[in-house]
Order: sequence, then structure tokens, then C-alpha cells
Amino acid sequence: MSYQASMNQQVFICSGKTCSQRGSRDLFAIAKRQGINAETCGCMKQCQRGPNIRVRSGASDMVKNGMTEERFEHYLGSLKKGKVNSKKTLNSLLSSGF
Repeated sequence: MSYQASMNQQVFICSGKTCSQRGSRDLFAIAKRQGINAETCGCMKQCQRGPNIRVRSGASDMVKNGMTEERFEHYLGSLKKGKVNSKKTLNSLLSSGF
């Protein structure tokens, strides 16, 4: 069964050349394995800090850089539990070492 993030939450994973070389394909595989409907997107123009993801939550739209597999799995777990529902919560979660 696929988990559908709320209508106000979307996860996009950069599929640009540099992010792909740094592991963004692995992030997409993790999302798929966890049943998260993530989408790939083009370059976010922050290649030196990748792999990058873009998160849209309500009116908030943010890019998070240096997304390791561990950080991404932690984020997706929180998303599935409904703990990520605002820009403030997302910033707190992703800046806490994950």
C-alpha cells in the first residue's frame, strides 16, 4: 500500500547529474520502498550541496541540502507518522542532525 502524503505535502528529489552522482537515486528508492509517493525533479541549482530534496507543505516550499539516506529515512518516517506538517516542524526535524 502506498502512503499518500497529505494534499498539502509533496516531496521532490533532485535528479540532476551531480545529485544523482551523490545518491539521489538511492533516496528515490528509499521513498518507493517505504511507500512514499515522491517525485523526481530537475536541478535545483544547489549542486555543490546535494543531494537535494524539495518539500512543499501548505504554502511553504523549501529545499533541503545534503540529504543522506539516514536523514531521508528519518524524515519519511516522521512524515508517515504525521509529525511533519509545517515549515517550522520540518526545519526543526532536518536541522536536528538528521
